Amino acid sequence: MHQNMTQQDYATLPLARICDPGTFDVHPFLKNVSPNNNLYQSIEISGILSPPIVIEAGNGNYDVICGRQRLLCWKLLGKIHCHCRILSKQSSLEEILTFVIEDQFSNGQLKNIEQACFVELCRKHLPEEHRFKSFIGQLLPGRITKGIRFLQPLTRLDAGFQYKIYSGSISEKIIADLLNFKKEDRHQFVDLSEALQLGTNNQQKLIQQIDDIINREDISLFQFINQKPIQQILRDDQLDNVRKTSALFALIHNLHQPRLSSAQDEFVKKLKDLGLPKNCRLSPSQSFESKKVTLAVQFNNYESFEEKWNRIREFLEE
Repeated sequence: MHQNMTQQDYATLPLARICDPGTFDVHPFLKNVSPNNNLYQSIEISGILSPPIVIEAGNGNYDVICGRQRLLCWKLLGKIHCHCRILSKQSSLEEILTFVIEDQFSNGQLKNIEQACFVELCRKHLPEEHRFKSFIGQLLPGRITKGIRFLQPLTRLDAGFQYKIYSGSISEKIIADLLNFKKEDRHQFVDLSEALQLGTNNQQKLIQQIDDIINREDISLFQFINQKPIQQILRDDQLDNVRKTSALFALIHNLHQPRLSSAQDEFVKKLKDLGLPKNCRLSPSQSFESKKVTLAVQFNNYESFEEKWNRIREFLEE
């Protein structure tokens, strides 16, 4: 599948001769986005360690295959020439696509959105189903780790949304759930998540509970979030994001499991009325699935327990 490259396939080219039609871009969502600062600093210190890959376009011009961000950093550093690897115009589409994914994989495992965009490139350039499947099937292990059915819907998201997945502000673990939302609700959820700076676990917890509620109530996410109690929390300037998140989850928990919340409130009230000693703890069954309760009594040491055990046993045997 790989082309046999020779030393003559490398050359230092004028940046003015290198164009980017985006034909083989696996990161279309990075257009108009400033280059990664770590990459910029690395190139500033060490230069470009892995030459960009270009292909002959005729008339002494070249089109970028891989290395757009590297070239952008190089330009920002005021350079006018760049050492590149050049593919022949006779290169097959399979050869070019192989260079694309191997160049990307050399930087680490592809993220889900990168895999999706690469698969989309393959679909575009290899429209024949047998050719597409044959190429995907011959890729080296670890290049594509997600199923095509999971990846394809990601390519239909707008570029801004794709970038948020790529940058990590949207956890890859909630993508499947997020795709079940309508477009407007997806953006509403992401705006909420970003406003509260939610991490992966809280994003997962929030989306699952909200999804259950809006489906049960047959309302949109917009309608749900704009309820007065939720807006009061989100607009409370006295609360930082941590406390807003805690208050929001408490409210959503009550809305998500109203019967359970009601049972918890009633149980807490009964406990207060009982006035149990500090060394006693009364616990209900898990999720109040039965009426059973468990009393736990703490003793300072075994001797203290043994001293009172006979009286406790007499009571238990009644």
